Amino acid sequence: MSDLGIEGFEYTTIEVEGSAYRLGVAGSGPAVLLLHGFPQYHYRAVFHLDRAIDAEDRATGRRIGCPVLVQWGGEEEAMSDGPLPVWRAWADDVQGGPLPSGHFIPEEAAVPLTASLERFLA
Repeated sequence: MSDLGIEGFEYTTIEVEGSAYRLGVAGSGPAVLLLHGFPQYHYRAVFHLDRAIDAEDRATGRRIGCPVLVQWGGEEEAMSDGPLPVWRAWADDVQGGPLPSGHFIPEEAAVPLTASLERFLA
């Protein structure tokens, strides 16, 4: 990994409604979107904007059209119920579950995380 990201990826930053997002693109074939974080934390950050956008998306039936993999640290008490119901409200194909770790999943559960990603991306 270079100081700018993962080798072999091309990076760019885009701004959407005042928020900056760093995107890494590589390979070919169907798109895969990997996100870090929890939707409820994003909503708290811009709750005043998201409520109207979410209401419009729900009213028009707009949903996430690609398979979604959701993983979280099973030892984090804040996520004991898991975020799957939140994501299933927005996407039809939601998979995942807790991994045997706390907040730092790649460091604490590298093998189970890698196995999960390999199954999902196969």
